[in-house]
Amino acid sequence: MARILIVATAAANRRTLKRLLERRGHRVIAVASAEAALPLAAHAELIIAALRLPDKLGTALLGEGPPLLLTADAADRPAALAALRQGAAGCLVEPFDPEALLTAAERILLQAARHDAAPHAAPSSLDGLVGETPAMHALLAQARKVAPTGAPVLLLGEPGTGKTLLARALHAASPRRTAPLIEVDCAAIAAERIEAELFGHDKGAFAGATRTHRGLVEAADGGTLLLAAVDALPPAAQARLLRVLQAGELHRLGATQRRQVDVRVLAATRHDLQALIADGRFRADLYFRLRVVELRLPPLRERSEDVPALATQLLARACARLQRPPLALAPEALAQLRAHAWPGNIRELADALERAAARAEGDTLGPGLLALAQPEPPPSETGPSLPDERLARFIREHEDQLSENELAARLGISRTTLRARRQRLGLPRRGGADDK
Repeated sequence: MARILIVATAAANRRTLKRLLERRGHRVIAVASAEAALPLAAHAELIIAALRLPDKLGTALLGEGPPLLLTADAADRPAALAALRQGAAGCLVEPFDPEALLTAAERILLQAARHDAAPHAAPSSLDGLVGETPAMHALLAQARKVAPTGAPVLLLGEPGTGKTLLARALHAASPRRTAPLIEVDCAAIAAERIEAELFGHDKGAFAGATRTHRGLVEAADGGTLLLAAVDALPPAAQARLLRVLQAGELHRLGATQRRQVDVRVLAATRHDLQALIADGRFRADLYFRLRVVELRLPPLRERSEDVPALATQLLARACARLQRPPLALAPEALAQLRAHAWPGNIRELADALERAAARAEGDTLGPGLLALAQPEPPPSETGPSLPDERLARFIREHEDQLSENELAARLGISRTTLRARRQRLGLPRRGGADDK
């Protein structure tokens, strides 16, 4: 267990926090001022300090060695956010649940332990992300630079390339890491409900609004909001999101006043937003606000050199989930993995390895267990003459892996024709529901 230093003015607060942490097995020293804490700081593994102390601000303890977790009154929120930007590991706004403090403290201790255990981590890794190709080296170098900032990031890439994983890594490497990361799949929420879900509503805002609802943007205040399939946002929700990005202002449905929020927005999509802008389906001003930084994840077929490292990592995770002994990849299985095209990208690789691990016996996973599906060649008939049944089956089987432009190209028809055939067959575009 860890050595923790508590710095709080009120004796009752010191006693409460000391008992709480000692019950979890930690060794705790509690003092009343920054001056008393300074000689003890070097011997602690974590400092928990009030932002307002009788002699100095709690931020005076930054840089003394251990990570600093601050506690602050609601009125001190601006100073608390400034402390996070200066390097504080976290800040809890009072009143807070004791369990929230324990969770934050132990998360910070775990992150510190991981950092100490791997001080010479590979330069191409970012919290579990693997990449040795030049494209991945460049991507991860850019991600490391932008992670500590509050800049919005637009994450682009095919389904299954790891956009959500990269977003989580950006949050974990930022000063907001102890604050919430709220993940929203915009395509999974009905268009008529998404404004209320994201931005909240006051009681009586619409029929059925029997109570005030705090939206997901507000829940992410002080932390990070990940909007997967951001292209699925309807126009009204796009306008409200733009206001959050431009002015840090949130307007609940039915509310007469706006409220301030501090949220970092990460947006992910598989689609070409500039094409959607040209079609009048996405706001150009919102696009430019979201893409302050743009990170494009390459498909797995363009980074086959990374397959061995990815497969090893994903197989270890699969074995842990299945609660079975670790497995080694046979050379023949590894060769089979490298030769596969992976239209479903990393998600397809992870699923294939988990299926194989569930059936494996012994300590080696051979090629016979992988059962990799061979991609179906595109239909021989093209254009308007393609039979409806074959067209419908082809669309259903490939729309999660291919964009609309790619589907149309594989079918030998225009995107406009594909849209018309979808409407006739009752096959609406999914709008990026699998855009992770």
